[in-house]
Amino acid sequence: LKPFFRGAFRTAVDEGLPVLPLLVRGTYDLLLPDEWELVPKAQRRCSVQVLDPIYPPGTGDAAADVDALRWQVWSTYMGHLHPGEPIEPSMADGEALKAAGQAGVGT
Repeated sequence: LKPFFRGAFRTAVDEGLPVLPLLVRGTYDLLLPDEWELVPKAQRRCSVQVLDPIYPPGTGDAAADVDALRWQVWSTYMGHLHPGEPIEPSMADGEALKAAGQAGVGT
């Protein structure tokens, strides 16, 4: 899971709306190399799991709420995708990792 950027979380905080995380599994096997179109295959299955909505903290500090919401959503995904693996807030910060030149971030 790549880190998240702030945009969608800023919108959620500004509008007071929750983020509704969706886990989509099985699509990797449906993608051909260097293609963006999904190729249906009878032997492949995909699933979509709708997780509980995650609401902005609402502390009144928009910048802190954006970062807290982004971390909560990212860690929720990681908990479902990689249970038991250690995670830390810096792993979810797309802007910081892109600025540090981390490969694959922001692409």
